[in-house]
Amino acid sequence: MSSVDSDAILHPSTVISMSLTDLNTRIATNGRQCNYWHMAAITLLFWDHLLSLEIEIKYLWKKPLNSSGYMFIIQRYFNPITIIFTFVTLFDDLPVSCKTLSNIRQGILIIAQLVVTLIMTLRIHALYGCNKRLLYFLLSVIASLLSIVLIVTYTIHLDPPQESSTSGGCSTQLDSHDASRAAVAWLMIFIYDVLLFGLMVHNVSATGSSNGCHQASHSRKSQRAER
Repeated sequence: MSSVDSDAILHPSTVISMSLTDLNTRIATNGRQCNYWHMAAITLLFWDHLLSLEIEIKYLWKKPLNSSGYMFIIQRYFNPITIIFTFVTLFDDLPVSCKTLSNIRQGILIIAQLVVTLIMTLRIHALYGCNKRLLYFLLSVIASLLSIVLIVTYTIHLDPPQESSTSGGCSTQLDSHDASRAAVAWLMIFIYDVLLFGLMVHNVSATGSSNGCHQASHSRKSQRAER
């Protein structure tokens, strides 16, 4: 009886080992589920590109491009191309360290968000009649917030990211402390978006309409002619 009882009792180290194995399995499973959601989002992105390709060719490619047009092209095609690379790193092994891949993925994300931010900045710039002082102010805010984003992003991984034992790709697991620091980068984007939204609301409430760059230029020429 005692021998049976002793065999039924597991050693504490065995229990801990089994618990860690179960935890790692659940983490890997959750990681793969996240990767599948990424795949679904990427599929919708490319499907949207195909649906709007005819309109893009008609209204963009057949006309001369300005600065905002070039920014739109970069934003439209930079993301899909880099997403393919990012997606491959999540599922397949590449001859590069996992830490390097993680840094590249973070850099791609920062560039993509920066391009969108610059496009929105140009829109607000046009909304305020191409006010150069406002543009310089917004660019200085972007530079300040971008510095914070770079610092918190590239000092976040005290330990190198781990390779997934089940999927074979490179996935990043963050504890609550590092995840909080990563959230700071998104907080900077939120702060700037709130600033742009506030400027837009202020302009509409003050003027009742938007003053584009061409309208502002025509107004300045009229004032000079009257003088």
